[in-house]
Amino acid sequence: MTKKNHLLWALAALFASCNVYHPQVVDIPLLHEQGQIQTQVSASCTEASILSPAANATVSVAITDHIGMQAFGDVSSSSHYYGHLAGGYFTSLTDHMVLEAYLGIGAGHGHINGSRVAGTHTNHDGLTTNFTEEFLQLNWGMVNVANTTFDFGVGVRGGMLDNDTDECCYYEHYEEDPDRSYHEHHLFAEPQVMVRYGWDRFRFSVQYAYGFLQDEEGVTRHFPVHRSSFSIGLSYRF
Repeated sequence: MTKKNHLLWALAALFASCNVYHPQVVDIPLLHEQGQIQTQVSASCTEASILSPAANATVSVAITDHIGMQAFGDVSSSSHYYGHLAGGYFTSLTDHMVLEAYLGIGAGHGHINGSRVAGTHTNHDGLTTNFTEEFLQLNWGMVNVANTTFDFGVGVRGGMLDNDTDECCYYEHYEEDPDRSYHEHHLFAEPQVMVRYGWDRFRFSVQYAYGFLQDEEGVTRHFPVHRSSFSIGLSYRF
């Protein structure tokens, strides 16, 4: 491979994701009364794709004083996207302390062009995956701490992830039968932390999530993942 090609591959690594999944920085809404609508839009990046951020949006609605619904979407490019719907229970433990539990289902898609094997690239090389999730998300946090406009929360999102992956010479150059397909089941957990600060309804948010995927043979090979995500966003509560 020439020096020019090495430079092009290095630049591509900076501006594009080399994995098909990352921990989802889902808003921790901390709903506490009927009629509340919490919206958030943010930009997120992973530890390996700082210059290629994803766009995220979350809408959470308090249907009653204890039942909430949530919709979330994440798009990092035309070939990487994810969305989920969730519903569950929330309650105020004190005037400022909130506990939430949501059950949800999600689905996503990821694609990587090219191959990691030097000198074997063709137009057909790459890896494509479609995946689904069934998860439980538990959130705990404080709203309007000490009667200010500061919120913070912690949560963990986890469950089952199933993926169908098609690969063509992404990790190895196969002389025969280059097209490979895999169907896998994984357990996952994504702890996260969030802080919000601003005005009565409009606030800035910062959030961090870390991902754990069941460590079984073939996990990183057939379903390459990023381990952490960081987001900065804006939220508005109706």
